[in-house]
Amino acid sequence: MMMRKLIYIAGLLLLTACRRDFPSEPAASAPVVIDLIPGNSRSRIVDAENLASEQYIANVSVFLTDPRGMEFTRIFIHPSIVTIGDTTRITLPVESAQLPRGDLYVVANHDDTEALGAVGTVPELLALETPVAGPDDNLDPSAGICMYGLLSDFDFSDDQAYPAVVPLERTCCKYRITLTFPDAAGISTVNAFFIANAARYAFIGGLRAGNAAVDDYYDYSQRIDLSWDENRQSFTNQTYVYESFAVPVFSVFIEVDGQEQGYTGNLPVPEPNYLL
Repeated sequence: MMMRKLIYIAGLLLLTACRRDFPSEPAASAPVVIDLIPGNSRSRIVDAENLASEQYIANVSVFLTDPRGMEFTRIFIHPSIVTIGDTTRITLPVESAQLPRGDLYVVANHDDTEALGAVGTVPELLALETPVAGPDDNLDPSAGICMYGLLSDFDFSDDQAYPAVVPLERTCCKYRITLTFPDAAGISTVNAFFIANAARYAFIGGLRAGNAAVDDYYDYSQRIDLSWDENRQSFTNQTYVYESFAVPVFSVFIEVDGQEQGYTGNLPVPEPNYLL
């Protein structure tokens, strides 16, 4: 009888030990959520000039590295995005517990998924060319201006740190052309401007050293009309030009007493996110 009792107790201890060693289910962690803020950068910003059209985001790609790492550990090309008020939000198809602490790179409005998927390192990403603009398809905010952003040393495992906020910098600048005629008679409402020597593309990470070829620049195929702005009491319009080493050439055409007159000058060298 005593022997049976000892065997029974030993059996209970063995069962208890087995239950202790059985792996428990891992605690659920939060999804990786990223909020994007276009137009918020170290460059000169005039908040009143950040138009909603200039902040439009059609698609996003996300690249992750270890802290200060050069090789990407995870890449997400065009994950689903949702717009919440003025914010664009991404929820990556991965939980925060699956990712280490690291750097987070974001590229917005770049349609070439093959080129995006081919980059494996940070230098390769920064050297990636933006979508090309040409004489007949000048940069159009409604199509989505290419942007770039970086959030360094983010702790993905800290569920309280979400959403991760990444500021995005536009790869182009905006020029506003304003034409006033104080005390001038005989001025027509037929006024327009033209841009020459605009860059066809920029680099995601900014300027690269070296001389650009002639073919890297183009002239607009047609003039852009200047429209009357009642608030400014002047004729005005705007255009967007990629960052470049070259100086864009500006020409304005007006009619005085039925005769067209033209004036030409240089614009400032375009810097990313610069509003003028």
